[in-house]
Amino acid sequence: MTLADHVVLAPAGEMYIADGYAKTIWKVEATGGAPTEFVKGEPLKNPVGVAMLGADLLIADPHVKAILRRSSDGKLEPLGK
Repeated sequence: MTLADHVVLAPAGEMYIADGYAKTIWKVEATGGAPTEFVKGEPLKNPVGVAMLGADLLIADPHVKAILRRSSDGKLEPLGK
């Protein structure tokens, strides 16, 4: 894993890490262990920030000029849709 740009701790204790170089959001379980790819590739081009909105993960990506929301059902779409 490369240098992370931003980290957020979710309510259940898991951690999400934005990695613009790998175009990936990594997840580390609350129990620890190695990071796993949570979201990777399109539409992500350079994710630089993450935040939680309830159970949804928000991802800031200036290259797609959007804040993307990954809902608990796995869909990734621009915030506001």
